[in-house]
Amino acid sequence: MAQEKYFLKLNNRIKFVLDEGPDSSQGDSSTLEKGLKMIIENDSLCGEGVGFGVPALEYPGNIIFSTSAKIKNENGTLVKSFSMDASHRKTWMHKFNINDRFYSTISNKLSQTYKRDEKYRKLIKYLMKFITILGLRISTQKTRSKGFVDITYAVSRDNLVITVNTLHILDKNFNRLLIFNEQSADFDLYRDDFTQLRKDDIGVWEETNCQKVCLTNESAKITFCLKKLDETKLYRGRELLQPRLNWAGFCYMTSSKIENHQYIIQIK
Repeated sequence: MAQEKYFLKLNNRIKFVLDEGPDSSQGDSSTLEKGLKMIIENDSLCGEGVGFGVPALEYPGNIIFSTSAKIKNENGTLVKSFSMDASHRKTWMHKFNINDRFYSTISNKLSQTYKRDEKYRKLIKYLMKFITILGLRISTQKTRSKGFVDITYAVSRDNLVITVNTLHILDKNFNRLLIFNEQSADFDLYRDDFTQLRKDDIGVWEETNCQKVCLTNESAKITFCLKKLDETKLYRGRELLQPRLNWAGFCYMTSSKIENHQYIIQIK
């Protein structure tokens, strides 16, 4: 069955594609439903990133993602209903489960060292590559759907307007809503109100308290920016570890008590 594709045109140079169903990309996010993927002059700039406007729900002890969805085109505005129906698991050769508590303990220690101590970053990246060669993968495990998160994508001048609605979530016992906004790791220059960072210095999901944050792909001469929202936390991140990881972007984290969120992504 052919994958359905929908497009939003920003201007004569930039457009976005929204797929119904997982795309053909490789990497850890290959089985997940994606948001808007940026295209410039017919070249995708999304890499392994999940795109703009992708939800996840944090329940106690588990984060739920989406592997199936439906899209509606409402007079040029796209609405994607993400079924929240999967979690991540660690496997060897996509077959054998790895003890999650043991893996998480080791992974968290390495992650904290990676963030805190620059001199160990190269060593940890080599270790991650070696683990990948051995066959360790992040796999998707289907679960009973928790309901739907509806995300609306619209264009306003040179901006994307994204609206997130959790009204149709059936299991309301989640603690937080996560909203991912990613493209490829080629967006490797980060700027905010006070800081400029490049490549690995951007970190992996580091919280920022700045009011406006931007990532730039210098070779494509394109930047996207987000603003901090009230009652949310905002995180930045970037990872490049082919063929598993190739993303850079931002994530909003907010309480489950708020059902509607709207934010703007400025493209320049």
